[in-house]
Amino acid sequence: PRDTDGDGTFDHLDTDDDGDSIPTAEECTSGTCPDTDGDGNANHVDPDDDNDGIPTLQEVGDGGTHGNDVDGDGDPNWLDTDADADGNPDATECADPSGGCADTDGNGVPDYLHPGPTTGPGDGIGGFSGGSLGCTVYATGGDATWFALLIAFVFVRRRR
Repeated sequence: PRDTDGDGTFDHLDTDDDGDSIPTAEECTSGTCPDTDGDGNANHVDPDDDNDGIPTLQEVGDGGTHGNDVDGDGDPNWLDTDADADGNPDATECADPSGGCADTDGNGVPDYLHPGPTTGPGDGIGGFSGGSLGCTVYATGGDATWFALLIAFVFVRRRR
């Protein structure tokens, strides 16, 4: 008998054959066991379902914190080789998952789940910085633009 994840429970008795935290019954439904990455191992016995170099267990864990489908394309992060749809493959943005995926801008979101630039404050995603006071303001998306306009308006009104 086979024990794919080495947990001491043979696959035919194991509820999660590969130990990736996704139950085998969810990965292998109605007798159909997909092999998303085409590596010859069906997802229920494959520790890296999309073959991006990041273990499925890690991608599922990160998804629990940051969202299971960051780019909203209908494919969960662990079945998506560019989970944030920024044009950079997850394998590039997380070259050494055993040491933890890079978080270049230090915002707590791994680069492979962070769409857009990851250069730090001022990257237009996590916030912006500058101005005469040297402040750093954190906001997201369009909120940052409106906040910047509000601050600029306040400074202009005060100078009159």
